[in-house]
Amino acid sequence: MVDANRKVKFTVKNPMGKKAIKYNLKIYRDNQVQVGEIERNTDRMGSDYNRLENLSDAVACQRECQDDTPCVAWTFVKPNTIQGPKSQCYLKNSVPQKSTNNACESGVIYR
Repeated sequence: MVDANRKVKFTVKNPMGKKAIKYNLKIYRDNQVQVGEIERNTDRMGSDYNRLENLSDAVACQRECQDDTPCVAWTFVKPNTIQGPKSQCYLKNSVPQKSTNNACESGVIYR
């Protein structure tokens, strides 16, 4: 049993040798759980309402979105790629379409 309002992280290993999928869960007092898969090499362009710089990775960006009520999707742009030396985290107030982009990782938050 997990205490109310706790965050839980876990990784699911792929038995076929592909990359593991990381998940973040947030469990609330009413036992509602938010799970969001990290969409590798994916951009969700548009619907940005906030931008955060220099986060460590996509999991940190996902966490920022989970903790911000208006956020329903996010995109993390890796450092030293298309937007310069610092990473960028874009929080979104709607869920844009996916597009392939090797410099980005994205996700959707289910509320």
